[in-house]
Amino acid sequence: MTPCPHCAGLEKEQSKNCPYCINGFLEENENQDNNNQFKWIIWTVVIALIGYGIFNSLDDHLIEKNNQILEKIDKTETTTMDAETLEESAKKANLDETKLSLYKNTAYAYFSSGDNDKAMTNFQQALNLAKAGTSDFFLITGEIAYLNGNAEEALSNYERAYALGPENDQINSTLAYFFLGMDDITDSYMNPEKALQYAKKANELRSDEGTIEYLAMAYIELENCDEAIPLLKETSLENKGMNNYLLGICYSSKLDFGSAITSFKKAEELGIELEPEFKELIEMDWESAE
Repeated sequence: MTPCPHCAGLEKEQSKNCPYCINGFLEENENQDNNNQFKWIIWTVVIALIGYGIFNSLDDHLIEKNNQILEKIDKTETTTMDAETLEESAKKANLDETKLSLYKNTAYAYFSSGDNDKAMTNFQQALNLAKAGTSDFFLITGEIAYLNGNAEEALSNYERAYALGPENDQINSTLAYFFLGMDDITDSYMNPEKALQYAKKANELRSDEGTIEYLAMAYIELENCDEAIPLLKETSLENKGMNNYLLGICYSSKLDFGSAITSFKKAEELGIELEPEFKELIEMDWESAE
């Protein structure tokens, strides 16, 4: 064990991150395992992209079912069953406007549950119903390009959608996600400042767990845990392991090890695989260390 040059805590030999201050954790590409772990959060927060904006119509009963499902999965992880229920509602809808929204929501739900093929199928269904040149048309076209791995085309369409609908929470959430750069498709476009700009707007337009999580992640990327911590504490920590994990990182960076340990323990209980330095943090006897 050697002293950490940043906080004088004991740093594990050959460890890139001090278990006391987690120095360097937020630096880009500092630790590939940490990077992959952080990317996992996209599956828990991508539901922020889903919209509730379906107006009352002949499809009232389907709209109500749609909103009930979205409220449920906003507080937990999306399941394939949720996506399948939305897809059945889309097929039964009478009006094209309702079908479009439901197919779009279904696509996001499948993506959030990890089924990109079915997400693509439902985006294609939604695109067939979207009027050319509208914000929906460009947003959905962008999502299809994203799923095809074409980040440049995706961003071009997202920006065209934004130009037509700057007050659309779904478009702002999509751009926030894109500029967070949390996957191999978008990582070269990572821009925390832009992500924060769009995340703030999305959260102003429709504040829910997803938009709050995007906002918190943008602050974390900008190393502003003072803003991120209260945001993460607003979310459903009882069933969201990654949010507890991120809280643990923030608390560690502020040297609040008691809170960090509590958060990391909860994250582990909820299925998050912790890095060795965080496991070591949990195992330490802080009273004797002080």
